[in-house]
Amino acid sequence: MKTEWFLEQLQWLSDNGFKSLSGEELIHFVHGESQPPQKSFALRFDLGLPAHTNFQDVTVPARC
Repeated sequence: MKTEWFLEQLQWLSDNGFKSLSGEELIHFVHGESQPPQKSFALRFDLGLPAHTNFQDVTVPARC
């Protein structure tokens, strides 16, 4: 995935009133302890086998 495409998708979500859930918010929802806002989402990154030691540098490059 190109960084530009990913940023465009995040901007679209923001422009259209979507809210990203934190890990804690997602866990509370899965356990039936809370109801997230109607327009909410969670990001998941599947990078395959662990080939990198610092996943943040891969999913969020320093130049962003």
